[in-house]
Amino acid sequence: MPLTFDELTHFSAKQFWYMVSRNRSMSGVRPYTRATCNPDADSWVAELIRWWIDQDTGLPIPERAGVLRWFVRSDSPQTWRITPRLTKTA
Repeated sequence: MPLTFDELTHFSAKQFWYMVSRNRSMSGVRPYTRATCNPDADSWVAELIRWWIDQDTGLPIPERAGVLRWFVRSDSPQTWRITPRLTKTA
């Protein structure tokens, strides 16, 4: 199911991550999240999208456009990867 935020900076990081953690489906529809934003340089959203934005110009980095990144998040900041880590389950 789609989860959408209009102007993500109007939400706290805690609100955002809580809603993302509840975005799942058993109906066969693949859940995803979309958000619009125009973040201040010191906002939590700016930190979240930093990898895709040229810090000198404030513009998107063309070769990173459309690149999916995977992350693991616990009580500490998220750990990002370009490809998902595959682990064996017992």
